[in-house]
Amino acid sequence: MRLHCKLRDLIKHKSEKTGQRITYADVTTATGLYASTLTRLANDNFEMVGRTTIERLCEYFECEVSDLFVLTQ
Repeated sequence: MRLHCKLRDLIKHKSEKTGQRITYADVTTATGLYASTLTRLANDNFEMVGRTTIERLCEYFECEVSDLFVLTQ
């Protein structure tokens, strides 16, 4: 099994919900996370994800951890 980050899905959903295009730059500004961190997450190119990173993303997207990450086969 592999851990998959659904960051792209959350960005798309928030864009549709707000009617505004959400970019990595928007997420970076709102969360204080580096764009490189977001890129690694979106591309499933990560080994570890810090607690603060998860908390900031869940707060920004108003979601649970299970909405951000899922185990895939």
